[in-house]
Amino acid sequence: MEPRPMTRARLRRRAARTLCGVVFLLPALALAAPTATINGPYAINEGSVLNLDATGSTNAVAWRWDLDNDGQYDDATGETPAVAWSTLAGLGVTDGAVTIGLEVEDGAAATDSATTTLTITNLDPVADGGGPYGINEGEDLTLNGSGSTDPGDDALTYAWDVDNDGQYDDATGVSPTVTWATLSGLGVVDGAGLTIGLEVTDTESATNTATATLTITNLDPAADGGGPYSITEGDDLALDGSGSTDPGGDTLTYAWDVDNDGQYNDATGVSPTVTWATLSGLGVVDGTGLTIGLEVTDTESATNTATATLTITNAPPTVDHGGPYTMNEGASLVLDATGTTDPGGDTLTYSWDLNNDGTFGDATGDNPTLSWAALSVFILDGTNTIGLRVGDTGNTNNETVDVTTTVTITNLVPVPDGGGPYAIDEGQDLVLDA
Repeated sequence: MEPRPMTRARLRRRAARTLCGVVFLLPALALAAPTATINGPYAINEGSVLNLDATGSTNAVAWRWDLDNDGQYDDATGETPAVAWSTLAGLGVTDGAVTIGLEVEDGAAATDSATTTLTITNLDPVADGGGPYGINEGEDLTLNGSGSTDPGDDALTYAWDVDNDGQYDDATGVSPTVTWATLSGLGVVDGAGLTIGLEVTDTESATNTATATLTITNLDPAADGGGPYSITEGDDLALDGSGSTDPGGDTLTYAWDVDNDGQYNDATGVSPTVTWATLSGLGVVDGTGLTIGLEVTDTESATNTATATLTITNAPPTVDHGGPYTMNEGASLVLDATGTTDPGGDTLTYSWDLNNDGTFGDATGDNPTLSWAALSVFILDGTNTIGLRVGDTGNTNNETVDVTTTVTITNLVPVPDGGGPYAIDEGQDLVLDA
């Protein structure tokens, strides 16, 4: 059985029993000072609990620890304390090798101290890219890396790879907002299962990466057919679909339905010009409230349609009456209005007023021939005014144009015919015949 340790109390009791013993025991009392045994060195991973051990110390009744090496033994107490990581971090004792100290004290204020090293190994952070994310095209994307952690609670920096090119250079910060303009510029547009990457870095430059998925839903474009449009028949029609938009800025194609048959096959392009010949061929002529349709299609084949109104104003024909006319009395008169034109190519009617009485219908057609017998009913020798009325047809607003010209009839000298020769018997009457 091991002998009981010599404590101060036992020494005092022994000294009380014999005076001579005091002389010899006082040196023994002086030799019983405490001895610090810190053990160590210690090694832990960041984030772990530090278990200290001073059990080798002797003659100690108090154990005080200096963990931040500031010379103050005020960071932990006890012979075998367990120091939480939060305490170490609060003392600034984090990654690397540091010096820690132990001070022990006996009951008479005698102390002893010792030091050792503590090595803390940095561990990689754990990245969490958040998600899965889902937005509509045209919307901004807000990322969230706040689920990322570090075993030692190191401050983290965040770098994002939005376009999945392996470079974490598209956004920074724990929860950045990436604008649609940036996404579009990176080529991150419509699609499902797009990959977003996050790289986190701690204060010791240790890194970790994680990915999340992004789904961008394509939205239909918005068609704008422009208008309302208004032209005069015979004019070309310039259409304008430039007001059409796409939420994601997709490239659009444009197809136009000019004849309102439900087929978008009459013109293409954002601002096409449709010639009058094409309009006329499509049967799009005079009228108000005509409907023009536009269909726009984005790069994902999503479509949208819109309509606009078209008014085509009927224009009067340009009349060529063919005159002035000259003729000799007795001859036939050929009238000629074939030089008359209509801007819209409308069918024309022709009605003539031969005696200038304001009533048309004495002759019809663009090139009638009038015999002298028919003509002489209306006009006489000399200069006569005749009128022509031309009207277009097939329009909601028909136009007529009245013009006048002259017909000059030259009187001819009569050709005498005395008859004869005559022969009669005397006594008979003579009948002359001119």
